[in-house]
Amino acid sequence: MVDFYTLSVSVVGVLLAVVAIDQFYQQYSHRWTNEPPFLPYRIPIVGHALAFNKDLFAVFRRAQHHFSDSRPYSLMLFGHRVYVFTHNRDVSVVYRKSKELPFTPLIENHAGHAWGISPHGMKRLSAIDESGDSLFRNAHPFYRDALKPGPQLDLVTIQFLSYLQDALDQFDRDQTTVTERLFYNWSTTMLGKSSTNAMMGPSLLKNSPRFLRDAFEVDKGFFYFVNKVPRMFAKKQYAARDRVLDALEKYFSDPQVIAESAPMIRDREVQLREKGLTTRDIGAYSFSAYVALVTNAKTITYNLLRHIFKRPQYLARIREEIVPAFRSGRDILTLEQVSIVLNQCPVLKAFYHETLRMHASASSNRVVVEEANIGGFTLKKGHNVICPSYLQHQAPEYFGEEPPPKLFDPERYLQPVLKEKGKPANSSMIRAFGGGVSLCSGRHFAGNEVLSLAATVVWRYDIEFVRGDWVKMTPRFV
Repeated sequence: MVDFYTLSVSVVGVLLAVVAIDQFYQQYSHRWTNEPPFLPYRIPIVGHALAFNKDLFAVFRRAQHHFSDSRPYSLMLFGHRVYVFTHNRDVSVVYRKSKELPFTPLIENHAGHAWGISPHGMKRLSAIDESGDSLFRNAHPFYRDALKPGPQLDLVTIQFLSYLQDALDQFDRDQTTVTERLFYNWSTTMLGKSSTNAMMGPSLLKNSPRFLRDAFEVDKGFFYFVNKVPRMFAKKQYAARDRVLDALEKYFSDPQVIAESAPMIRDREVQLREKGLTTRDIGAYSFSAYVALVTNAKTITYNLLRHIFKRPQYLARIREEIVPAFRSGRDILTLEQVSIVLNQCPVLKAFYHETLRMHASASSNRVVVEEANIGGFTLKKGHNVICPSYLQHQAPEYFGEEPPPKLFDPERYLQPVLKEKGKPANSSMIRAFGGGVSLCSGRHFAGNEVLSLAATVVWRYDIEFVRGDWVKMTPRFV
């Protein structure tokens, strides 16, 4: 019988051997595979996963310091090798190689785990029809066409503006005295309520009051779901997802409630039912689109307003340039007013661009289905590719050297910071909405809602940051 001491020594020996082999693999595997080298990590198999979930920007910054020449590199996430491309030259090649590096298989592989779609639902979504298409394959074209400039985008924008006015008016009525509040909670709730009502109609939030809070929690737990982290390690996030799916199952069970939603929600629901999806799977699928359209804009809204109100000299300039949008009142309610904000307010637009550059967490994701070569490295079939916009947004050739790209400064879009060209920073190189064939379908709506909300809040309120994120808000018009 083996004694405890001998067993312990054996186990420790095995573990040390595993670590040694893994360290050798990290340091030297790229020499014979020609894959992008690994960013060093300590824990075998787990790799960078825990740090990536805690603060992905910190992982990217560490890699930026480790690989100072912007070369491609690899991360290890729970046993999966992921290639990371940060230079705009390489990222452009990733976008062009849509055959070898498509986006759709990534969704097909992870949507079920991420959003709680059943195996039956995944099978129906992946089913190829007589035209060679599937609901997964046509998802991006469907939402792209629904949210491109035109009647459907105009309708959902007008609905958003109306619900935003209602939300702000209700806030003013409830605020009998000037009190302190957490600005992140307030701004993201205003954006979330108005967007949710515009897309889904008012009944969803009325019948499920905590839906918005749960939706934001699910968004934070996305990493756990995609990587199949057991429920016991992410109880809060899984519980929130259960409540979200319960709410959406109830929502899609009522035809009268669905009739209140935007046309794209109604049209897609019909297509999903025709494919044989259950009501719960329809809710789970629809939630994935909801997250892309609502939760991603909330961080931009908060940071845009925070930067504006912390810079009084710019606040005055923005209020001056948005005057034409508010000649008829204190709210933006028409498409003409939206157009003024989008096209005639250069300082506000500069703040928007700089907020996207500094705070957008978007990453373009692909999966390698055919071996490819990018930047002199070989990408092996079966691995994933990430192109984080955060690092692309630090490139001085597009955003200038002074002020330094690491600093928030809207002047880079108003002054000629690109010395060789004598032009302002190139806002077209901001990839907050991804790029290539998977360019975000909701980018036009995001611009409409975020800039309209920001202009309205700037016009209606004086906001003072008193400590940390706590603010005092005072209506400018009583």
